[in-house]
Amino acid sequence: MGQDLMGREASSATIVDDGEPDLKPGLRERLLAELDSSGIAAGGRVRFLSAETGRAPQSVMRWLSQKSPGLPDLRSLAILCLRLEIDANWMLGLVRARRPFPRERVKPALRRWLPSAPSANWMGQLDFHMDRLAQGYDVYLMQGDDMAPLIGDGMPFLVDSNVSQFMGNGIYFLTLQGISMVRLLEMRTDQTFSLRCANERYRESILDTAAAAGPALQILGKVCMAFDLKRF
Repeated sequence: MGQDLMGREASSATIVDDGEPDLKPGLRERLLAELDSSGIAAGGRVRFLSAETGRAPQSVMRWLSQKSPGLPDLRSLAILCLRLEIDANWMLGLVRARRPFPRERVKPALRRWLPSAPSANWMGQLDFHMDRLAQGYDVYLMQGDDMAPLIGDGMPFLVDSNVSQFMGNGIYFLTLQGISMVRLLEMRTDQTFSLRCANERYRESILDTAAAAGPALQILGKVCMAFDLKRF
């Protein structure tokens, strides 16, 4: 009897010893991977985790610390598993395979934490998701009807400011002779460049290679997304 108890004690201690060293860094790496796959950029991680769990940014930063990562409390971990829709067992490193959270088995009182759950604070939810989409991009407001109906007057659009040169045909935010504008920039078969408005009321401009490479044309970024609210 005593030997059996001692054997069980040793076995339990072995499990703890085997699992403990990997628990904190392992959870950190899995959490970072989930945040990345959800489109949450590095600069928005702390704000997202703090807003979702209600924990102070200082506490959240410890979960992401590479040098000495800390573990989320149970409530915060449960909320994150619900919000990110991942199995808590996988997050803790207890199983090898990543499985989605079994939303069909969630208790009714906890369904409000699921991403697709309806919320009375719909403006807050909209603002949150718009903020996630805008992570890593610069946001501008379109002025004028040059790009209508593609990008209407007053419509927000997102710009990848890492693009500072021509990277294939597309919509670019640029300056031409010091004037900021959004244009469809395309290379033609004769190696000249066409700057077009989406609005057919305006004529296109043609630039030769020298003019396109000169100081008169400066590419500020590539437009990757625009938001349009339509009333039906």
